[in-house]
Order: sequence, then structure tokens, then C-alpha cells
Amino acid sequence: MALFQLRSPSDMLAKAKREREKMAENLDADNVYNFFTTVVHIVDYIRHAGVVEQIDLDAFKKDKVFKLSRDICDAGKHVILTHSGRVTPSTEVYQNNIFLAPFGAANFGPQKENWMVYSGGQWTGIVVLADQMLQLWELFFEQHGVDNALPAAVKQD
Repeated sequence: MALFQLRSPSDMLAKAKREREKMAENLDADNVYNFFTTVVHIVDYIRHAGVVEQIDLDAFKKDKVFKLSRDICDAGKHVILTHSGRVTPSTEVYQNNIFLAPFGAANFGPQKENWMVYSGGQWTGIVVLADQMLQLWELFFEQHGVDNALPAAVKQD
């Protein structure tokens, strides 16, 4: 049985887009957590819908943008990543000032703060990562013909 109206991969992608809009309106820990938890778990909906070969889904999960998003999601849920080979990403909020942020973390945009994640030796803006993750999913959906496919158990509801 599906959770309320979240039944298909497309439902989850639409939810991720709504969560991204909330981040744009109010960049806070709740909205960031909700976005990354949603966007990472689209994988589960695709797997259960059975519309994409597992090998293609596994290849998608190796993308660096997905892996960093997954690490943010899992760190939000579990505080510290403990599985072998996984490192808890460092996250910081910096005033949007070149003199207050570490090298590579300053952003010259209009926002007062920069929400940054440090992983793999580089800083990435959290909103940049969120947008990259949505673009990655949209491309995946297009390439694999993912639409409103429902898992067999949901179709019987």
C-alpha cells in the first residue's frame, strides 16, 4: 500500500520539486533535510515500480551528485555515517562574505548565507547540489521512460 498519494516515481519526483521550492522560500535545516530525504528515496519507488533494470539503477547510484546527496540524507537520519567507505560530509553555513567563508565557499549571489557541504576536497553549495540532483533525476526519467508506473502491490489497491 502506498503512503497517501505517493504512489509512483513521478509522485516522488514531484514531491522533491515541491521540497526544493520550500528550500528556495526558506533555506533552513528542515527544508534541506526534507528535500534530500525525498530526492534520494526516489530510487526505492523506481525499484518497486520495476520499470528500470537494476543495473541501470545501480549505475545511477554511482553518480557523484547522487552519492553526495545520499550522504547528506543518511547523515541527517543517522548523524554519522558508519558503513565502510562512507565519510560523513561536513556542512556549514557561512555569511555571504568573501572574508568569512573558507576558500572556495564564498558565493557572490544576493543571499545572506551560503549553505555549503564539504566532501571530496571541495565545497559545494547546497542549493546547487539540490538543483543538480533534480536535473539528474529528470534526465534519468527521460532516458529510461519512467513515468507514473506503479508497483504491482499498489496497483491492487
